[in-house]
Amino acid sequence: MLFGRKFILRTDHKPLLAIFGKNKGIKVFSASRLQRWALLLTNYDFKIEFVSTNQMGMADTLSRLISEKSEVEDKVIALVSNSDENYSDEDCSDEDSLLVEESIKYVLNIMLDEVPVSAEQVKSETENDSELKMIKQFIKNGWPKVVNDPALSIWSNRRQELEVIDECIMCSGKIVIPKALRKSVLKVLHETHPGSAKMKGVAREYMYWPNIGRNIEDWVANCIRCQSAAKRPIKSELRPWPNTNRNWERVHIDFAGPCKDGKVYFIVIDAHSKWPEVFENMTTSAKDVIKCFEWLGTHYGYPETIVSDNGSPFPSNEFKVYCQNKGIRQVFSAPYHPQSNGQVERFVDYFKRMMTKNSNKKNWLSEVLLFYRASPHESLEGKSPSEVFLGRKLRLNLARLIPKKVTFQENKTPQQVKMKTWFDKHHGVKNRKIGKLVYFLNYRKDG
Repeated sequence: MLFGRKFILRTDHKPLLAIFGKNKGIKVFSASRLQRWALLLTNYDFKIEFVSTNQMGMADTLSRLISEKSEVEDKVIALVSNSDENYSDEDCSDEDSLLVEESIKYVLNIMLDEVPVSAEQVKSETENDSELKMIKQFIKNGWPKVVNDPALSIWSNRRQELEVIDECIMCSGKIVIPKALRKSVLKVLHETHPGSAKMKGVAREYMYWPNIGRNIEDWVANCIRCQSAAKRPIKSELRPWPNTNRNWERVHIDFAGPCKDGKVYFIVIDAHSKWPEVFENMTTSAKDVIKCFEWLGTHYGYPETIVSDNGSPFPSNEFKVYCQNKGIRQVFSAPYHPQSNGQVERFVDYFKRMMTKNSNKKNWLSEVLLFYRASPHESLEGKSPSEVFLGRKLRLNLARLIPKKVTFQENKTPQQVKMKTWFDKHHGVKNRKIGKLVYFLNYRKDG
């Protein structure tokens, strides 16, 4: 057995020196057979050496005795020279080989699929990524005048945007994700199946790596749920509504359902910010719709204009009277033409597709709404609905990827200093001398 013994591994394939050499460390390879061999050899204490093919007589002879049985994968042919003269040669049984194979698959699943994606994990994997490790050295010590490697030239063209924070590489304020974690990060982005456009928008807020957009498109294209719930082409052209100048100037409303879960949802979309509100467990009665607008009114105020279709309960007298009392103008879309209320119809279509993709999750609605509100919107010049509606970005769980660059200090800001100076000057507390009588107010005394 080789386990526990130091030995020399000789090969006539020189690239194996770089792949399995101890000085290089173990990388995440694209080929599964390299992953298995790399993980398997980490259990052994060996030194790898290159030997010319002409001098590999023993191993070359064994290669002539290859079995007629075809193998799915290539096998590495190497000569093992034991440094211990008392070594007794034994081969592993088929059962042991199968056990090692299954163990390696288990370890790989843990390492590559279930890793917690955090700044610490990014820091660790950046150290193990040969390309990013070289980029870090260039950032710290200076870039070479000429970069001939195409893989490095991509980074060289953006050298002014690169910096190192807490041993993580940042590109224009976005964290650079090592190759080993990109699959896990794509899983987080695709957790609610939002589509490639929204995945790209959120990704640009937090992270960067070369060809990230193409990787996202490929990921969505290979998702069975996304393809099965893909949007069908529209049958006619859509004519946009007039632009609005402020939030809540015009809202579009509609019902979605009964859906697959048996519920009816009431959907409200602000035309200016694209901010959505969704109310579940609804009925199509004017009473329930009025309750929703009362909730909206207490949180955001009443809208100026409501756009809806002609379905019940919107044309009802009860809802008309309510709108008149609140100063709300009603506008109805063309009958049997849902495209004329396209603002809300597009979100209803998106909403139903998200329900199909995330029906196995308990709190899918809140997660989908959060991701939608935080995603840059193409009609908002790259801003998200939350930025336009609330004036700020929403914090997603992806924010934990970014290392803390600025630490809070106890130093007072100029405004705090100014407030303290004014208060100390006008607070009216007098300095008392020791021994002088003062009037004391006893709060415990009755009356």
